[in-house]
Amino acid sequence: LSIQPSEIAKIGLVLGGALVLERKRELLGQIKHALIPFVVPGAALMVGLVMLGHDLGTAMVILAIVVGMLFAAGVQLRWFVMGGAVLAVLGFLAASIGNNRMERIRVWLDPAQCAPGTESFYGICRQSIHGRYALADGGWLGVGLGASREKWGWLSEPYNDFIFAIIGEELGLLGTLSILALFAAFALAGLRLVTRTDDFFVRIATAGICTWVLVQAIINIGAVIGMLPVIGVPLPFVSSGGSSLVTSMLAVGVLLSFARA
Repeated sequence: LSIQPSEIAKIGLVLGGALVLERKRELLGQIKHALIPFVVPGAALMVGLVMLGHDLGTAMVILAIVVGMLFAAGVQLRWFVMGGAVLAVLGFLAASIGNNRMERIRVWLDPAQCAPGTESFYGICRQSIHGRYALADGGWLGVGLGASREKWGWLSEPYNDFIFAIIGEELGLLGTLSILALFAAFALAGLRLVTRTDDFFVRIATAGICTWVLVQAIINIGAVIGMLPVIGVPLPFVSSGGSSLVTSMLAVGVLLSFARA
C-alpha cells in the first residue's frame, strides 16, 4: 500500500485554512493576519516539502488553493498582485533547476526543440507529441471505446496524467468536450454554493475545494493539448490512482454536506 501525503495535505489545507480564516474574519484587512499562520508557515511549509520531492504540479495546485481561499475570504486584490510578482520570480528561479519537469518547461517555451529529427523529439518531447497524436487520431467521434493505439506503449502514463488524450483518441472531440462540460457543471455547482451561503467557513472551504479540482483539471488538460508544459498532475475523478481519487471524493463529500445544509 502506498499513498501520496500531498493529496491528504490538500484536504487538510482546505479545512484547516478555512477554520483559521473564519476565526480571523474581522482581521483579514491586515495582510499579516491573512498570511499568518495560514500561508506562513502552513502552506509555505507544505509547498516546500512538495518541491523537495520535485513535484511542481502539486505545488502549483496548493498555491492555487491558497489564492482561491484568500480571494473568497475578501483579501484586498492589491496583495494578490504583489504575491503574483513574488511567485513569478520564484518560478523563474525554479525553472533554472536542471531536473526533468523544468526541462519540460523549457521545451514548452521553445517548441523548435521538439522538431522532428531532433534529439528532444524522441526524448523529452515524446510524451506531449504522442498525446497530440492521440487527439488527432480521434477526430470527431474517435476510433472506438477501447480501440486506442497510443496506449500500447507509445504514450507514457496513458491511464493517469494523459488519460484525457486516450479519451480524445477513443471517443473523439465529443468525448473530450463532454469531460469539459462535466467540469464546467462542477464549477457552476461550486459557484452557486459560494454565492448562496451565509456561512463564512462554508464559503471559504468550498472555494478552496473548487479551486483545487478545477485548477488541477486545467493543468492536466492544458498539458495534454499543448497549452501548458507537461508537469504531471492527475485529472480529478478520471485518472487512475488511489490517493488522488480518494481525497477528491472526500472533498466532494464535504461539498455535498455543505449543500445539504
